[in-house]
Amino acid sequence: MELLLYRSESEERDPEEKLDGAYRLAGTGPTPRLLRTLSYPIVTTPRTPAIDSTLTNPPLLRPPLSALQNPVLLATLTSRPDLFRVSTPLHISHLATFLEPHPNRPLVESVLLGLREGFWPGHDGNFDSIAHLADPPTRLEENDLVFLADSALKDFEKGYLSPAFDTLLPGMHISPSFVVRPEHSRARQVCDQTISGLNDGISRAQARTQYDALAELGALMRYRRRRGEDKHFHMLWKSDVAGGFRNLPVHPLWQLKQIHRIRLLDSKKRSTVVYFVDQRLILGGRMSPRIFCDVMNLINWATRYHFYLEFPLAFVDDDMGFDVSGGRAFVEHPETGERRLVCAEQAKLLQMWTFLGWPWDWAKQLESDSSLVMLGILVHAVDFTVTLTPMAIDDFVTFVHEFLAFKQKRPPLFLWWRLLGYLNWICNVLPFIKFALQVLYAKIEGKSQRNAGVKINVEVERALLWIVEEVSSATPLSFLDPALEQWGRGDADVVLYSDACLVANRLSPCDEPQSGLGFWARVKGVKYSFWHRFPPSWDIRYAEALAIFSAIIWAADTFAPRRILLFTDSALNVYAFDSGKVHDDMLDLVGTTYRYLANRKIDLRVRPIRGEENKHADFLSRTHPSFFRPRPLEVIAEFTPLTHLLGGLFQ
Repeated sequence: MELLLYRSESEERDPEEKLDGAYRLAGTGPTPRLLRTLSYPIVTTPRTPAIDSTLTNPPLLRPPLSALQNPVLLATLTSRPDLFRVSTPLHISHLATFLEPHPNRPLVESVLLGLREGFWPGHDGNFDSIAHLADPPTRLEENDLVFLADSALKDFEKGYLSPAFDTLLPGMHISPSFVVRPEHSRARQVCDQTISGLNDGISRAQARTQYDALAELGALMRYRRRRGEDKHFHMLWKSDVAGGFRNLPVHPLWQLKQIHRIRLLDSKKRSTVVYFVDQRLILGGRMSPRIFCDVMNLINWATRYHFYLEFPLAFVDDDMGFDVSGGRAFVEHPETGERRLVCAEQAKLLQMWTFLGWPWDWAKQLESDSSLVMLGILVHAVDFTVTLTPMAIDDFVTFVHEFLAFKQKRPPLFLWWRLLGYLNWICNVLPFIKFALQVLYAKIEGKSQRNAGVKINVEVERALLWIVEEVSSATPLSFLDPALEQWGRGDADVVLYSDACLVANRLSPCDEPQSGLGFWARVKGVKYSFWHRFPPSWDIRYAEALAIFSAIIWAADTFAPRRILLFTDSALNVYAFDSGKVHDDMLDLVGTTYRYLANRKIDLRVRPIRGEENKHADFLSRTHPSFFRPRPLEVIAEFTPLTHLLGGLFQ
């Protein structure tokens, strides 16, 4: 059935013209949140959020009065001064000179004071609730004990630990240590300051840290490409600080809370317990990343200010960049004397590190004019794509299969957390797997016992196997993909408007109640309008989503566009399609929409519109078809939602 529909021109104005900041849905940006980690305005100027954070970050906190005047703590420090030492390889006076022009003096002075007297990790000074735990909640194997003992010996030789002693002193606390052994990487000791309760006294807000991520690297590369600077020379480079957190001292009062309990095994497997004071910043402290990054980012600020390194990017202890200058320079290692020729940007950074005493090794200073692993992601310098390395894919697939094969299919909660962290990292290059993550989050919602087993259900298993297939077969993600760029109504090939209602108008009170869907678009001068009626059975949220889904599928199949822009007055659905964060029945509908569009290489934006600006779509969803009136170049037809496409998101 086709009829012609009359609507006044005043109801067809571009609603985006009336959508100022007050009208837009909170959280909606120029690109979908699904892609927000990698999204760019059409003209992208590189940013350095890590360095910029030093301009606004508050100063690092000093020990509270309750700790400074605690007689027990002070007595212990006085009785064994040989156990407590503040030291750093950094040349503090040199750093102070380089930071004299920095405008955020409170932060700078707090960092310099921390280097001289030891950093305080922002703890409130209330130690009454700290647990006295000698061992982690999981049993340490013999090889773990040997590894922890060897690590303690090496850290002592490097100057990180005090001499060994055999008796705990008043005011000392032990945080249990455990060992993590990542695939294809060296084992690491982690001191668990969470289970001991130390981290509870540190504000999460105070510990927030700003990093430079893959998005900033992509923006820099796009910037160089747009200006044509990469035609003759381009070099990805990455530099890593040797020792990381261990280069920074903590305050003696905090050293009291960083006691390592080490079991030494003799040839007959008999154990002897000794203790060490950890005098440096450690992995496992809530505030450790914030303290380290403030120091690292200030050094990068000084490098940019004094050595004119334009866009140094930093992620914790990794610096990176994209050099198109064509310059090369020799750099000499301060200890070994080995000289190497490196790209100009990396040379500036290493020269600054050398002058400041910030330690580095040649093995971790990398550059490539083709591809380089940065932040664990393989970045290609020529075609501007990012992807997982074959080894990373293999490691992930192995991890998932081991997770699914866990005894009785009940992995402990901490393995679920680890898996979700793994998946969120993979989302950098495969953003659409976020749909499957919600199945996992829903399964562990409200659970907090880290060692308690959580049952793997059929839905979780299906979602994980789907992710494995997606990861194994994914093509590289391009920094130049138009889907990552900001665009508006004038750039769209099809602009759609949709609406739904649960109670449509009836011709008479005797008629059966019905719900309705409606959507419309104007393409090449022709106005297309569609309506559908159905018995009331869905909630309005799902009905609105089904109208959006139907409009998008129709436009994709009819016009094969590159870009679809859709307006809806359903705030919940704008958020759902913008972020992909939905549950239950909506997950399959939103996820199927994006998967359908991805297969056809169509970019989608869903934008909010005020109800009074969406009258025609509301008219289609609510009005009885007998009231439709014809007008030239306007086509109206009934449609049937293609619900048969649903139900197979993770198949």
